[in-house]
Amino acid sequence: ANAGASCGPRGMSGTSRAPPAMSGAAALIRQYFGDGHYPAGYRNESKDASIDASGTLVKAVLLNSGVEMEGRKLAVGSGTQSSVMYDSIQGFGRVNLTATLRLPGKKNIVMRAIDRLTVKDGEKMPFQVVVNNTLCGGGGTGKELRATLVWAGKRVVVLGYS
Repeated sequence: ANAGASCGPRGMSGTSRAPPAMSGAAALIRQYFGDGHYPAGYRNESKDASIDASGTLVKAVLLNSGVEMEGRKLAVGSGTQSSVMYDSIQGFGRVNLTATLRLPGKKNIVMRAIDRLTVKDGEKMPFQVVVNNTLCGGGGTGKELRATLVWAGKRVVVLGYS
C-alpha cells in the first residue's frame, strides 16, 4: 500500500461495476426459486417446491425489480443530472430484489411467476388479474401493480471456425 493512501470507503461508479452486481443478483434469483422460496417467501424444503428458473424468468425478475434512481453525478462540483425511469441514463433503474421477491419481514409482495410457457405464433394466451383492496391496499396507498413480460426468441446455432 502507498504511504498516506486512504483506506476508507470510496465512491465509485460506471458500467464496469454493473455486470458483477447483475450476475450476483441473477444467482440469488435462481437460488430463491431453487430453494423453494417461491411463492411464500420462506424456504420450503419439499422436493416439489424447487423450481429450476429459466433465463427468461431470471430476466423478468431483474427487470421487475428496478427502482428509480435520483440521477447521476456529474464531474466533481457540477451537481447531478436528473433522470427518470426508462430514459437513456438509468434504463430500468437500480436492481432491488426486495422490491419484487417476497421475503419474510420485508414486504408482503404477491407474486405470480409463469415460466416456460410456450405460445405459438398467432396464438392468444389471456390472463386475468384481479386487483382489490386486500392485495393493493386501496384508498390511494401508493401500492402498485407491476407486470413484466419476457420472452426468448428462436434458438440460433452459431458455428465457429478455427
